[in-house]
Order: sequence, then C-alpha cells, then structure tokens
Amino acid sequence: MMGFLIYRVMEEIWKDIDGYNGNYQVSDKGFVRGRLKPTSSGTVISDKWSILEESLQYGKHPKVSLIDMSKPIKRKEYNDNAHQRKQYYVSRLVLSAFVGDPPTEKHQAIHLDGKPNNVELKNLRWGTRADLLKIMENNGAIAKGELLPQAVICDQEALEIKHLLCNTPYSLKEIAEMYGVNYVVVQQIYLGTTWNHIEWPGKIIKKVYKDCRCCGKRFMTDRFNKHGRPMVYCNDKCRGRYNYLKNSNQKYEDVYG
Repeated sequence: MMGFLIYRVMEEIWKDIDGYNGNYQVSDKGFVRGRLKPTSSGTVISDKWSILEESLQYGKHPKVSLIDMSKPIKRKEYNDNAHQRKQYYVSRLVLSAFVGDPPTEKHQAIHLDGKPNNVELKNLRWGTRADLLKIMENNGAIAKGELLPQAVICDQEALEIKHLLCNTPYSLKEIAEMYGVNYVVVQQIYLGTTWNHIEWPGKIIKKVYKDCRCCGKRFMTDRFNKHGRPMVYCNDKCRGRYNYLKNSNQKYEDVYG
C-alpha cells in the first residue's frame, strides 16, 4: 500500500496557478495545494504545502477558495494583514495550468465522462455549450424523445409523422387530428424544433394551408415568421392591400371587386 502511495505521488505533476506568485499549485489529478495560511494575526506564508479543502457547487462541481495577497481587506473588523478570498472551479484551474486559457469567453471546462467531480486532466477539455450538450447526450445524461416526461407521442409515431410530412399531401392540422395531438406538436416536428434525433426519411413537402386574410383565397405556404407561425397573406400584394384597407377602414369588395 505504501509503495502504491509513493508511486501515485511521484507520477503526479504540479504546476503554479497564475496570479498567486507560486503560493498555490494544481496537479493533473485535480488537487490544489497552497502555502498561504490564515491566522489570528493575518495571512502567513508557510514552508509546507497543504491540500486545500474543496466545496461542491450545486453538489457536483468542486471549488476551492484562494487567498489573494494583492487585495487586503480594508474594514475595521479585520486586522491589517487580512486578505480577500476568491473561489475557482478546480476544473478550470487544471485546464488553465496545463492547457492554457480558454479560446473564448464562451468556452467552459467540459468533463468527457459526464461526471463533474472527476477533475483529472485526462477527463477535461475546453468546449462550448453545444459541445457540452453533445457529450451529455452521448453519455445518456439528457433525456430525449419519448423519455421526456412531457412527450405526448412515442418515437415510432414521430417517425410516422415525418413520413407523412415527406410523402403525403396532408396538412399539419390533418396529421395532428390523425394522432389526436395538438397542431403545435406536428408544427414543431415540421420546423425541426423537436424530435431532431429521428432522421427525416426524405424531403419535406411544403403543405401548410391558410386562408388569406385579405382576399380569403386558400393557399399553401412555406414561409414562417420568427415565432414559427405561417404567413397569412397569399402574396405580398395582398399584404399591402390588407394594410391599406386596415388604415382606410374600407372593405376588399368595395375597392378591388
């Protein structure tokens, strides 16, 4: 057992944490040690290293509190040698010391095995939130499809709906009535908002039918606004006519026959 502990200490690599003048170090195994010790007379620098106690953010992510000697506390209840503390995620300290600073502000420390308490260097890398979601999905940490508690259809029904959208002339409303669900459920599948993990069997047929708000003519559209709602005018001319009639308080029949 003693031999194993000696080998573990020997193979562990320590590097200084930037901005603390060599008073704190982090290892590739995810441990943080320091020489600064708070006492009743203030902060002192010790000759011996000690492993810092970690706290868990949200019960999962290890954090440590470091003393910043460059920022004294200027309040009466503290002595002249007291200094401010700052908390850091251990995962970010490990990556900053061994890999470098994150490429952008949007990059965060990602745990490759999906376990936030595993902060070893081999399990960490910089990545965006999209990378994080992809890794969580591969690790089974994100429920999708029929596993979601709010799902009203199963994976097989979602695949059938996609087949109907690609191979039949049925409208979204008609497909929703076939499966006894709200129109919005089929519309979100059509827009690609939900059930993205199920591949499309072919090219989507544009078949959203609406009654033009201006002339009353029924038309098919593939144009949607930013809220996912289909257009309500059969063409841009009707859109202009409707706005003109609305502002002039006239009827369509009286102006355009």
